[in-house]
Amino acid sequence: MYSDPIVEEIRRIRDEREKKFGYDLHLMCEDFRKYQPSPGHELVSIKTDEVFSLSGLAASRDEDLRNVSRQDAENAEGRERTDEHTKK
Repeated sequence: MYSDPIVEEIRRIRDEREKKFGYDLHLMCEDFRKYQPSPGHELVSIKTDEVFSLSGLAASRDEDLRNVSRQDAENAEGRERTDEHTKK
């Protein structure tokens, strides 16, 4: 059976943490909370012109889907014409 070294390392570290806290989930969560960023702490800096609104993305996706549907219909219509022409 294949053993992935990255998965093995993650499991080893996880097991060490669990042992450190006596497998007590509440103590582990309390420790994790120490590492959470405080309110207003910025983890990633994103330029505002790089941020897209979800509604804008959804509208773009919907327009793309309409275009694809329109192209599919045109292609199907073209195939029907070709089929009719070859039958004659």
